[in-house]
Parts: sequence; C-alpha cells; structure tokens
Amino acid sequence: MHNSLFFDQVEQHFRYLVDEYGFSVICRERYESFDNAEVIIQSRDCRIRILREKGQVFVDAAPLPPSEDWFDLTEITAYLSQGADSWKYETPDRGDYDSRIEWQVKRLADILRSYLPQICELFRKGIFEQKLAKLLEFRNQQFKERWGQYVRKN
Repeated sequence: MHNSLFFDQVEQHFRYLVDEYGFSVICRERYESFDNAEVIIQSRDCRIRILREKGQVFVDAAPLPPSEDWFDLTEITAYLSQGADSWKYETPDRGDYDSRIEWQVKRLADILRSYLPQICELFRKGIFEQKLAKLLEFRNQQFKERWGQYVRKN
C-alpha cells in the first residue's frame, strides 16, 4: 500500500473530526519498517492517533502535549462504558491489502465517532488530571483480567 492511499483513507473516513469538531492534522508520518504509518489529529482538548502497523489499524487518544501517554480506543471505550462495550480490533481475511486496510479505517472511524464527545471531555485539561488515576487503575485491571485468561488457557 502506498502511504498516500492510507493517508487519503484516514482523511476520508475521519473527516468528521475536522469538519464537525475542529480538529486539525498535525502529523503524517510513514516509517521505513514494514508498512507502518500514522496520522495525528488534534483539537483544543485532545489528540487522536490513527496508526497502521503490519497490516493492522489502531486508534489511540491522548491529552494534549506535553503528555506522551496514549490510550488505546478499546480501553477508552470500555472505561467510558464501564465495561459494557468490549469490542476488539479485527482484520478481515478477504479482499486485497488496500481494501482490508480501508475496512479497518472505516470501522474505527465509526466506533470513534460514537464516543468522541466523551473522549474529548475525558482528555480535556482539568478533567483528565482528575480521572487519570481511575483510568490507569481500569487499564491495569483489564490487563490483569486478560493475563489471567491467557494463563488459564495455556
């Protein structure tokens, strides 16, 4: 996949961030290893990162710099829904590489859209500092549960 196609797909499917929520693209980066690339979009309250890594697409959110603490969209949606929304990343097994990437980009844009107001509020200055300890505690609890499931299976 050409990086410009990935960037075009992100621009198309995440366009609502710019048009409806006042975000702007602050970084488009491609990396030499594998097919990795990222786009970072920022508003006055938070940053969203769309990352392509080895054929998979991921979305993270973070408060504004100077923090480099990124939170994966799966953990944010689980935290905001109090565990009710526990979707997982998927990669379709049909279609060519470009269509599989676009399917993921579109799906993640749709998931993010339904949580965006809550995510922006969570990472807003003043709010994030109050919620950080609970968010980290939730992250650690989720990790322990996943680790426990993994250990029981093996």
